[in-house]
Amino acid sequence: AKLSSVWNNMLRNAGPFREVQSTTDEQQPGYPMVIQRCLFGEKSIDFKLVFGGNGKVKGLFFLPADSKERYKLPAYYDSTKVSERSVIIENGPYRLPGTLTYPSKGRFFAAVVLVHGSGPNDRDESVGGTKIFKDLALGLATKGIAVLRYEKRTRIYRDKFTSRSDYTVEEETIQDAVAAAEWLQRDSLINPDRVYVLGHSLGAHLLPRIASGMRKKSAGYIALCPNARRLEELFVDQAKYIVALDGKQEKYQQLLDSLEREAGIIKGLHADSKDTLAHLSLPASYWIDLNRYDAFTAFREMKGPLYIMQGGRDYQVTTDDYKLWEEKLKGRKPTAMKLYPQLNHFFITGEGKSKPAEYNKSANFSETVLNDIYNWISKDVY
Repeated sequence: AKLSSVWNNMLRNAGPFREVQSTTDEQQPGYPMVIQRCLFGEKSIDFKLVFGGNGKVKGLFFLPADSKERYKLPAYYDSTKVSERSVIIENGPYRLPGTLTYPSKGRFFAAVVLVHGSGPNDRDESVGGTKIFKDLALGLATKGIAVLRYEKRTRIYRDKFTSRSDYTVEEETIQDAVAAAEWLQRDSLINPDRVYVLGHSLGAHLLPRIASGMRKKSAGYIALCPNARRLEELFVDQAKYIVALDGKQEKYQQLLDSLEREAGIIKGLHADSKDTLAHLSLPASYWIDLNRYDAFTAFREMKGPLYIMQGGRDYQVTTDDYKLWEEKLKGRKPTAMKLYPQLNHFFITGEGKSKPAEYNKSANFSETVLNDIYNWISKDVY
């Protein structure tokens, strides 16, 4: 009855429902969200569904459509130098659509496979007005390096995962990253000895586990803002940061308290735990697996060149994480690290405090970082 009342009120205020214009996914700290942009009369309205840890709807809202700008191709992309082809990354019963972007002339290229951050990402890692994986692919291919990107398993096979309570990062991320890297090593255009793995955020955090799954080792690893702290801690800190921007903490205190409680439960999960519930929208098995993972030791023991890159304005994975990596990986060779003070979580330039709304702006992956990646790969600068 309540939903019917809200719907009828929307029809009265905005006009008749005409169509669904788009459907997108977002991952807020601990809570997935589906946003349907709907046309009522002449107005676009965002219908937002927020899901709780049990997979049930936690909240629904009708809000004026966000002013999300259309993505624009980066200025550093030269279409005359780049070719693309659609590919399928097969891994057991899973078939993931992908794109191989490569220089139009030549062959036997160095190549990079891109590994997503948390959430059911597409191959471009689209967020708001940005597509940083697409930028990386087009920019590196313009310079002479091939790039493979693919749809994340949790995006293509969403229903299989929402109904499961026993998966981990192995099924969500690692297995497909290994399959994609090994696909590149077999492709006739690619130099199998020069295949690199680039991970973003959680994908970067998991690089040692990806490395251990590869039969032929990668030529090197690029970690874009890898989290050094626990994932549930990041979720809580992100929520606190966003609430502080609003300046109305009391309004969201119940949500913050809930996140804190969930994070406390997650820290206590272990292999013998009887808990089978979802916490922060992920099953207990997911957290138990991450609790066993000693990332600092894994990175120290991982063989091969490593390049860690961090944005100074990133509020999702912060400079606190970067400092921890500096401390814990001191003496690991060969390792390069670089901090970019003006960049956010998606390596996009800005000023002042980074805010979620800036992700809606059309912007591209930093050309400076792109050039640093290219130079590191092409000249073995580490």
